[in-house]
Amino acid sequence: MRGADAARLPAAARGPGLRLAWRALDVAQLAAQAERGEVDLAFLTPESAPEQLRSRKLLDERYVVIVRKGHPHVASPIDLDQLCALDHVVVSPSGGGFTGPTDAALAAHGRERRVVLSVPSFLMVPELVARSDLAALVPERIARDRADRLQLLEPRSPSPASPSPRCGTAEPPATRRSPGSANACATSPGVSDLLTCLSGHMDHRPCRQRRR
Repeated sequence: MRGADAARLPAAARGPGLRLAWRALDVAQLAAQAERGEVDLAFLTPESAPEQLRSRKLLDERYVVIVRKGHPHVASPIDLDQLCALDHVVVSPSGGGFTGPTDAALAAHGRERRVVLSVPSFLMVPELVARSDLAALVPERIARDRADRLQLLEPRSPSPASPSPRCGTAEPPATRRSPGSANACATSPGVSDLLTCLSGHMDHRPCRQRRR
């Protein structure tokens, strides 16, 4: 949730007897929490939505690469070699994971990035990146209102002869999942291909308990 959205929450809670509690998402417990009435509404990606909950598509999202303004080693546009050479922060909702869909996509083509920091939420990432030389791949709407402190890097244009990337699941069973789809490009990827594949299923949807 962006700061402007959070600021509007008090106005949304002015109904008689209505109170709002914003909680960390625990996908493994979500269905049980909804059954017990502990959670009324959750926002997550389709792949992580429990089948027993009703869901509706809310929005489409895409990944972008972010670094701080004035980063000493980065200029836009960025290519895959430059991206992999940076120190990265990754989001691990379950805590402590250092790999995600980006790493699965890179590994499918023998590439890897250097992940030096793991955090439990995307909401923490823009501020961490703005205060360091770290890079991150994040949903665009989380970063686009911070243009005064962050660079949203454009990928180098692919060769006109390059085939369009195809997306398919390519995540090892042991890989910890993070929000978004675990996709890998079937062609040799550039940054543009990588972002397209990662964004392929980043439609966010709210889930509620199914009515019986």
